[in-house]
Amino acid sequence: MVIRRLLQIYGFHSTIFGQFGTPWEAGGGLNIFPLKSKGLRVNIEAEYVRRSPTGYAAYPITVGANGPVFMTNVEAHY
Repeated sequence: MVIRRLLQIYGFHSTIFGQFGTPWEAGGGLNIFPLKSKGLRVNIEAEYVRRSPTGYAAYPITVGANGPVFMTNVEAHY
């Protein structure tokens, strides 16, 4: 947590080594907890994808996609 109970920053990278090439992704984001608890979270994320090996409704990328992706989510737990 960069700011205790309020702001979290993260990064990620993954590569798949297989018979159809080496697709990869890299990115990062931040989680904001406006109520300073896990009850409400705003997630902002940016990533770059090269030959995406997967795609589905919750992941806004199609199979084989290339380029930047920007996502924002709001989650509330009561």
